[in-house]
Amino acid sequence: MKIESIIRPGEFASIGQLIFSDDRVGVTDGGYVLGMVSRASLTGYRLEYRSSFKHPRAGFLMGVILAGLPLQTVAGDPLNLGWLILSTPLRMIASFCMFTFGAAMLVSVACRRDIPWIVFERAAGERAFPLQAELPPEAVAVMDQMCERHAEETQ
Repeated sequence: MKIESIIRPGEFASIGQLIFSDDRVGVTDGGYVLGMVSRASLTGYRLEYRSSFKHPRAGFLMGVILAGLPLQTVAGDPLNLGWLILSTPLRMIASFCMFTFGAAMLVSVACRRDIPWIVFERAAGERAFPLQAELPPEAVAVMDQMCERHAEETQ
């Protein structure tokens, strides 16, 4: 399928989550644009699987800290931080919120999964966007055609 047959100047066309016009290509997520890159700067693309939680080690560490500080005061305060956590009613509420956010972060790290991403390769670096599902074959063909055209124009 030729790009010109799908797109009219000044308008965006879409195939799956991929949107494109005569000068830009981007990714949408349920009606919201996640990001776009200039087609002139596009040198290639690749589809890959990445973790749904971008930094699992940092997330685990922050989850342990956020959930562990309030929890340690309940466990006899071995770090002697009770004055920091449970000294006033507002700090008790903050401790509960801190524990809740920490526990949620630990659950998110534990339940992470690999999801498809599209990575646009540009001369200035890469831009990556998560996809809800694999790109349909038509979108892959359009991306291949865009990258082939760019390679021909730069030679």
